[in-house]
Amino acid sequence: MTRDVLTVPSNITVQQLVAEYFLVHRHSGYPVVEGGQVIGIVTMHCVRSVPKDRRATATVREAMIPCEQAVTVKPTASALEALNTMARENVGRVLVLDGPRLLGIVTRGDLMRTIQTRQELGE
Repeated sequence: MTRDVLTVPSNITVQQLVAEYFLVHRHSGYPVVEGGQVIGIVTMHCVRSVPKDRRATATVREAMIPCEQAVTVKPTASALEALNTMARENVGRVLVLDGPRLLGIVTRGDLMRTIQTRQELGE
């Protein structure tokens, strides 16, 4: 799990999101925050769903997946449970939430690296 998660504010435009996050950082999804609380997640798929001519005015809040619909796991979930959840929901990342509090994010890549490292170490 990545604990120091880069989050995005809900009120920036989709164009700003692309320019300041997707084109700068290696991530393909970000938790969205408003007033210090996680309110959703925004992914490349979300961005693609906004017509190019609307990206300069549409906000991240309008494009995001709300927390109620986002795929999440509890901090007690095992790596296998997280992987099964991602596979079942056909997503590449899950938010790790303790109630409303964001503890981290787990990506498919995180899990694959962990499995590879364990195999290399013989664990």
